[in-house]
Amino acid sequence: MRELLDELALRPDPAPAIAQEPEPTGDARFDAYLGALAEHVALKRDVDRPPWSVDRSRFLDSFWFVSDVDGFRAVALAASPAAFRRRGVFLGPGALERC
Repeated sequence: MRELLDELALRPDPAPAIAQEPEPTGDARFDAYLGALAEHVALKRDVDRPPWSVDRSRFLDSFWFVSDVDGFRAVALAASPAAFRRRGVFLGPGALERC
């Protein structure tokens, strides 16, 4: 993921890099994460979000906190960007600093 974030940061326009839908990972959590990441990058860089990123398959039916560390949930609820929260994916602060 860090390499992807680095690559997107180097591009003047990230839209072509996020336009094509990635293959399903086989894990709904990571599929939602990728959809959230594409939407988040698009919003941060002021480009259209790719249509695939808002497909129903890119949302979770239950919350996923990416860490089980004590106290993480409260921090992640506040720190997660909107594109992730609306999909039920909760990250810690700084998880997307490269974005």
